[in-house]
Amino acid sequence: MESHGTVPPDIVDLIIDEVALLNNTSSRFPALKSCSLACRYFLESSRRHLFHSLTLSSKFQNKILALHDILTSSPGISTHIRKLHLLLNPRNSIHADQNSLPKLLHMLNNITTFALRFDSTNMRYSWLELTSAMQEALYAILQSPSIIHLSISNVHELPKSLRTCLASIPTITLSSVSFQTAGNTEDIPDQPSNPFSSTRCIRNLTISNVSLETSQPLLDALSISHGELETLLCYDDGDPNRSMEVATMILQRCGDFLTKLECWNMDVARQLDISTVPRLHTIKLLANFTSQIPIPLCYIRQILETPSEKNEIKEVFLGILLSQLSSYETDWKSLDSLLTGPKFTQLKKVNFKVDLPLTAYRRGEQYVGKTRMELPSLMQSVLPKMHERGLIEVKMGN
Repeated sequence: MESHGTVPPDIVDLIIDEVALLNNTSSRFPALKSCSLACRYFLESSRRHLFHSLTLSSKFQNKILALHDILTSSPGISTHIRKLHLLLNPRNSIHADQNSLPKLLHMLNNITTFALRFDSTNMRYSWLELTSAMQEALYAILQSPSIIHLSISNVHELPKSLRTCLASIPTITLSSVSFQTAGNTEDIPDQPSNPFSSTRCIRNLTISNVSLETSQPLLDALSISHGELETLLCYDDGDPNRSMEVATMILQRCGDFLTKLECWNMDVARQLDISTVPRLHTIKLLANFTSQIPIPLCYIRQILETPSEKNEIKEVFLGILLSQLSSYETDWKSLDSLLTGPKFTQLKKVNFKVDLPLTAYRRGEQYVGKTRMELPSLMQSVLPKMHERGLIEVKMGN
């Protein structure tokens, strides 16, 4: 084994890895910078952590220019950049004199996780508002065979041709997006097909505020991807009918392979026919975390009654409020009987995430701690059959 001085290179890597595990970011990065300057044998290991994850914003052109200069002088650093979160304001980008961001993006050829978000708190921004140079740079990243996680938020009129890219990315999140319709034109030139398109496919998909009217490219991507979707997560803080329609189409195309379904909107979940998902083994039902509105237990029971008699559901995850445990006795009794009955013979675990109301935290840590200790016995009294079978796991949320 080749060594530098008295310390082998793999030991150097382990030392730097330990420094990178520091929980306090304000301590971690200065420590890694110091390591990179300590000696040249520490440099590459330190760079691997310093540049692993980047967040870039089109608002800060000086930082983009600085990074561009660093990668130009030291091209090897680009191989260490694996995660990129890009925040764009298209209208800022249009009028910027600098062309550094598209050039910088073309240097990043080893990205595994890419998050693209348009800064659109109060505005609706379109992909078509980007310069052609920026569109091509983004397309190059999306086309990269190294991408395995993709998140796109608040981007409208995405090019339809992206379906060939999406089809080979294993994990995708689409939030408040739309694709171009027949009346739109695309300025993106034809791209070569992804070399992994025949061996990789969409496995995990999260959708939020995606309408059926513009989602055809997404459905096409799932078809190209052979429909082998394993996990579907739906949440919607707007009109639930939008995600419900898209989710219904996805279940029709990919239901044979789906094993995990997670839904954060009960109006969506109760309209999905999960009896068409024969391999489903995990189902998560949660209220939108931004609200304090509990999931009606009758909705939960209605959803869990729909699987076929020979279902393979092994795990159920339910998010509830603490106040629901002290009421709705009839609904709890029905739910207890349903999940311990003949329909759920494969069931191994029922996870409950119990959220306290905000007023509970105002009563102090002592009250919260006491509630946390009493929670298991409370669950036992409400769900005696599940407790007897050892199905219940409880976690108190924040």
